[in-house]
Amino acid sequence: MIARASLALLLAFAGCKQHGSSGDCVDDGDCAEGQACVNKACQVVDCVSTADCGIEQYCAKADHTCVDGCEGDEDCPAGDSCDVGAHSCVPYGCRETQLDCDYGEVCNQDTHVCEKAQGPYCKTCDPFSAGGCGQHGTCYVIDYYYDAYCFVDCNPDLGSDACPRGYECQDATGLGDNVCFADCTFINGQ
Repeated sequence: MIARASLALLLAFAGCKQHGSSGDCVDDGDCAEGQACVNKACQVVDCVSTADCGIEQYCAKADHTCVDGCEGDEDCPAGDSCDVGAHSCVPYGCRETQLDCDYGEVCNQDTHVCEKAQGPYCKTCDPFSAGGCGQHGTCYVIDYYYDAYCFVDCNPDLGSDACPRGYECQDATGLGDNVCFADCTFINGQ
């Protein structure tokens, strides 16, 4: 019984070839690194996947060569996305305020253009006068010199896009009064 099992295993392994040999292959996985299965034989090629090519290049599967252009966003440099139909990298504008925009700007998600934030961000105000910060702002005294600045309301559920770049959505009072906070004394040069 043991002899039959040993013979069966021996015959099963006799039909296997070593990974990466130059014999017949079914797919690229049967070939060594740097080789691809072409016409059922492993051959050295320029690329097996796009990871083998440079930035703004992709691996053309038909002939396993690196071709200028892209097949996906990962083939493009930072700040660009792939126009798949044209196989070309194009600037995408902004996607996220804190990463793509300048200080005091927000990313317009419709146009993908950074725009100056609208509102009285860090505007000086009189804490004893109502309405100095508009409908969506609140005047807070921030230091013992009684310097007061406008802080604009924000929604923390929006993550990094809740406030302009350089501002952070924080609870100003511990009661859920979320405002875009920044060091206003620094911004205003004091």
